[in-house]
Amino acid sequence: MRAAPVAPSRENDEVKKKVGLPLGMIVALVTDQDNGIKVNVPLSGEVNQVKADPSDAIWTAVRNVVVNIVSAPFRSIGKLVKGSGGEAGDELKIEAVTFAAGSADVAPPMEQHLTKVADFLRSAPMVKLAMAPVATPRDVESLKMQEITLRIQRLQRERGLADFGAAVALSFKEQLPEVTPPKSGEEQLALLKEREPAPDARVQELLARRLAAVRDALANVEGIPADRLLPGSLKPSDDAATEGRVEFTITN
Repeated sequence: MRAAPVAPSRENDEVKKKVGLPLGMIVALVTDQDNGIKVNVPLSGEVNQVKADPSDAIWTAVRNVVVNIVSAPFRSIGKLVKGSGGEAGDELKIEAVTFAAGSADVAPPMEQHLTKVADFLRSAPMVKLAMAPVATPRDVESLKMQEITLRIQRLQRERGLADFGAAVALSFKEQLPEVTPPKSGEEQLALLKEREPAPDARVQELLARRLAAVRDALANVEGIPADRLLPGSLKPSDDAATEGRVEFTITN
């Protein structure tokens, strides 16, 4: 069976009501590289029950097949999330690419994850991904410390100071003259970081670099066409316990 172009899902999509996923999304996920669809829908149960209401039996069978087909490529990269009514397959979640605080470097485990994401995209050529970078309070704290460290290193060079610790003490004295300095350099750095304003411009730069790193890995390394990698909406910083990341949303 040849796949037709995938139309946007309607709010009254009957397939979504019956199966749990919009028809357009199902078509995109099960269409192969030859632009074809082949699905077997087995029916089981009492013959009398199927005859009495064949539509329910057929929709139940279709739903089971779709969940199995769709979940297979997601076992290594994500999961099917149950909807609010307890229905499986209402939303498809690909695990995000996570980053060390304040960094845009893709770590080896994330490189492996992106290879699996690319394999999924190759197996479902009608699927596109929207990518949204997310910064967290950990990123903000790391960027603050990076900024302070660079500033102190510059002060050390300009003043010809013997070591970094002396530059920390001088920087503290100049920036917080009204505050009695703590004894240790670490405590002084911590207080300087606490008083440092949020580096909004650097956060935006970090988000852009993370998005570019993920796009480069998928497009230039894995060979996924760039027009299948769409920009997602920037998201605000969230809980401090989470990692900075690039999130994926499946679209078609």
